[in-house]
Amino acid sequence: MRRGAGPIAASISRKNFSPAGARSDRDQDVSEGLNQPDMIPQARIPGPRRLRLVLVIMLPIAFAPNRLEVPVTKSPMRPPPPKHASKYGVIKLRFRKRSRTLTYEQKGGYQSTADCNGVSVDAHIHALYGLTLQRPGKSVLMIGCGGGTLGTMLARAGRRVSIVEIDPVSFTLAKLYFGLPRNIVCHVGDGLAFMQRTRRRYDVLIIDAFSGENIPAHMKGAAFFKAAGRCLRKDGVALVNVCLERKSDPTADRIAAGFKEMGWPVRLLDSPGGERNAIVLAGKVRNLRRPKLLIPPQAGAKQTVKELRAMRFRRRRTIFRRT
Repeated sequence: MRRGAGPIAASISRKNFSPAGARSDRDQDVSEGLNQPDMIPQARIPGPRRLRLVLVIMLPIAFAPNRLEVPVTKSPMRPPPPKHASKYGVIKLRFRKRSRTLTYEQKGGYQSTADCNGVSVDAHIHALYGLTLQRPGKSVLMIGCGGGTLGTMLARAGRRVSIVEIDPVSFTLAKLYFGLPRNIVCHVGDGLAFMQRTRRRYDVLIIDAFSGENIPAHMKGAAFFKAAGRCLRKDGVALVNVCLERKSDPTADRIAAGFKEMGWPVRLLDSPGGERNAIVLAGKVRNLRRPKLLIPPQAGAKQTVKELRAMRFRRRRTIFRRT
């Protein structure tokens, strides 16, 4: 119940008791006041009868405080069992009591880390979030779920999110422990196969699919780039999250080159260092700006800001194919 809802709370907030001498007529008695659902009967003279009636009405307020309390929204996160069986590899969930964060790990890759409200603490997730919100369209197709933190954040921002994930256990854990909203459409299956057969056209396509820390090979080939063009609208944008192992890792540049061969405008959002995440942007990306932190997480916000500020657009490096 919202604060101020209900006849008792409304009558208190309006202070309907009349001051002494405000009215001299007696043609509106206590019984008429009781017939008005949003008012406590007015008392001109605090006589014994009227005083007893007022006390009878006010007593439930004193002894039923729950009617006036504002309900507190509880966090969807709770400490889960640490291991969960899956035919695609055991999923490990690590709950850190001190920071109240939950991490999703599979095949040695940390796929999601969320605070107690289901908000990611990873800078690259906030980068994908900020880039997506710069687009006017509402429909978003995501390939890869993990803990579903990005999908959760986008759905709360009013985006219509569909997620494709090959591992059904991922959806179960995301809903149980990471607070994945019910209004997100979940498809169990291979991401590329879904992109090749869907009849829908989306405004934003986000690729965040990994086997461990590597993007599956079939999600980097010619069939993938063709399918990306098929499931996006003409003014759509594709965003690909890439894990890089070293400073000279060419993976992001190769994916960018694949989009370029299809005639797509391409940009790269990257940060200095060795092991890191980079984002390949393709499509109508010319006017996209560097993303900022829009939803600070409850844990590690300073580090998230630092890493996000380090991400900058850079030129695509030329990749020479082996002969």
